Amino acid sequence: FGLRANGVMGLQLDDIKTNSFSYTAIGVSRSRYININKVHSDMSRVNAGAGTNYCISIGNSQDATTTNSFLKSVRHGMSHGGGADIGSVITRNSKVSNCSVLCTTTVGAVDIHGCCENVVYDNNYIDGGCTLGGHRCSYINKKLYRRFCYKDSRTTKHGAHRKR
Repeated sequence: FGLRANGVMGLQLDDIKTNSFSYTAIGVSRSRYININKVHSDMSRVNAGAGTNYCISIGNSQDATTTNSFLKSVRHGMSHGGGADIGSVITRNSKVSNCSVLCTTTVGAVDIHGCCENVVYDNNYIDGGCTLGGHRCSYINKKLYRRFCYKDSRTTKHGAHRKR
């Protein structure tokens, strides 16, 4: 990890530049009221087999906002999900807006795992595709390039649309 926050209430990260970590540049877990703004993270030169190589990972956390950021990785530039540790909750009420999220391979620039609820990507440039799981998760007002894939669409309510 470049920066790891675990169990933090009221995390504020502003104007951060990261690159070349073997796991995750910024990892947030089991936290609440997270505000991440103006992150420039380029993990595109890291070996994809060395770890997850995420720019930002939000896990088992609630009420997170990520804005005005540039995230480029060989895996996911941005990921929402979590694990099964004690004290872990569903990742819910997260919004990502005005960001550029890019992936240099075919695994997807954005990944929303099944343990998420109400994760919204609004007005972002996404190059490398998206994986969408969870419940009531969506991509709106987007510029999306390359592939798009739903996870487990039988049991979830989500969408990808452009507001009029």
